[in-house]
Amino acid sequence: MLIELGRKGEAKQVQHLPIGSLKAYGTNPFGDATFRVIWSESRTYMVGANHVDYDGDMANEKMVKAHGGKDPNVRRQTSEYRWLPLYPAAKCWILEQWKSGIAFTGCTPAQYYERYLDPRSGLLTLGPYPDRGEYTECFRFPSEPPISAVVRVINAIRAGWNYSVEEHRKAIESEQEAKKKASADRAQDIFLDSQQAFKNRPSNIRPGKRTKEQVIIRKTAEQVGLHQRGFSTGAPPAQ
Repeated sequence: MLIELGRKGEAKQVQHLPIGSLKAYGTNPFGDATFRVIWSESRTYMVGANHVDYDGDMANEKMVKAHGGKDPNVRRQTSEYRWLPLYPAAKCWILEQWKSGIAFTGCTPAQYYERYLDPRSGLLTLGPYPDRGEYTECFRFPSEPPISAVVRVINAIRAGWNYSVEEHRKAIESEQEAKKKASADRAQDIFLDSQQAFKNRPSNIRPGKRTKEQVIIRKTAEQVGLHQRGFSTGAPPAQ
C-alpha cells in the first residue's frame, strides 16, 4: 500500500545523526559529504503516477458491480507527484553514500526520460532525473551509533574501493567457506556433546558402553517371580 506523505515540494526534512560533518571522509562535486547518517523514517522518494484516493477501503467486487463497474469509495483521482517513505519498515539510523545521477539510475538523462515517462499521466514514475545525484543505503545500525562506529563502517567501505572485482569475489567465497565450516563445526560439537564421556571408551569411571549383543539375560522376570503388568510372556508362577 502506498503511503502518501505530501505533494511535490513537500518532502520531509531529512533527520541527520548529530555527530558533526563527515566531509573528512569524502565530498561530492557539489561540496556535500559523500557519507551521511540519517534516521530511516525521515527519508522519502518521489513517484509520479495516477493516484486514487478512497474514503476508507476499496469496495469489493460485488459493490463495484452494483455501481456500474465503479468503486463508490473513490474520493479523488489525480495525476501528480507524491513523496513516499524510502524505508517504510525501518526505524533505525542508516549510513548512506552519495552516488552520481548516472551511477544511481544507470542511464543518462535522455535515457531516463525515455524509460520512466508515463504516457498516461505525463509524469516521470520515479520523479525528475537526479542531476545532483542521490544518497543510497550502505549500512543499518542496530542502535544510535557513536562517531567511532560510523567511522569504522566508512573506513571498511572505503577500503573495499581499492580491491578488484576478482579480489571481491575471492573475499565473498572465503567468507562463505568460513560460514560453512563454522556450521559444520557447530554440528560436530552438538553431536559430541550428546555422547557419553570419553566417547564411550572404557575408563576408570565408566567401563564402557555395552551393546545389546553383549547383555546376557540369564532369567526372565517370570522365572524370578517379579510382578508383571499388562501382557504376560509366559505361564504364571506356581502357587
